[in-house]
Amino acid sequence: MEHRRLVKPPEDTADSGPLTWSISLRRVAIAHGSFSLHDAYGLSAPDHVLEPGTLEYHSFRIDSIGLSAELNVRNDDLTLNILSLTAQCIPEKFRLASLKGAFHLDNKGGSAKNLTIETGGSSLTLDAEMKRIDIFEGVKLEAMEQNPTRVRLNARRIDLGEVKWFLAPVSFLEGSASLDLEVSGEFGNLSVSQLVLEIGKRGLTCADR
Repeated sequence: MEHRRLVKPPEDTADSGPLTWSISLRRVAIAHGSFSLHDAYGLSAPDHVLEPGTLEYHSFRIDSIGLSAELNVRNDDLTLNILSLTAQCIPEKFRLASLKGAFHLDNKGGSAKNLTIETGGSSLTLDAEMKRIDIFEGVKLEAMEQNPTRVRLNARRIDLGEVKWFLAPVSFLEGSASLDLEVSGEFGNLSVSQLVLEIGKRGLTCADR
């Protein structure tokens, strides 16, 4: 992780032991922020295709960004507590009404706790954890196969129109859905302890696979 370059140890560290440093930001705030991206190269690529009603990842703008957060970093230990995050995506009018949650990363793993997301049409909560992974050294998917993982997702309401706006391959979806999911085990061999999926009047339930 490039954050290590922010703090440079003294030249002579023979007798001083490992360098310990920390950054503590009790309040990180953004008010009325904006972000825009325009990838002219990607837009002009011969294989570029945009499905109607989906996000153009090569050109978009996010307005009305509001953020309130706390950040603590100590060597290879990072804690981010997002108290509030809101945003509006233009021109498609996707609205992030609220995002809150606590994130923790160190050289032994990472977690997201009490993550709640509210959009114009969806509402979900998420708790997730993965052990034996050092995010600061980079992430390789094949090396994560045996990492202990746990995910608990409760989506009381999912606007499928919002989902297909982000994911063109599911553009056939319509209406709304709900999902209650709990999985655990090694990342490459997860066990489903609970799965309840409802789309319209149809439902799917399974457990303890």
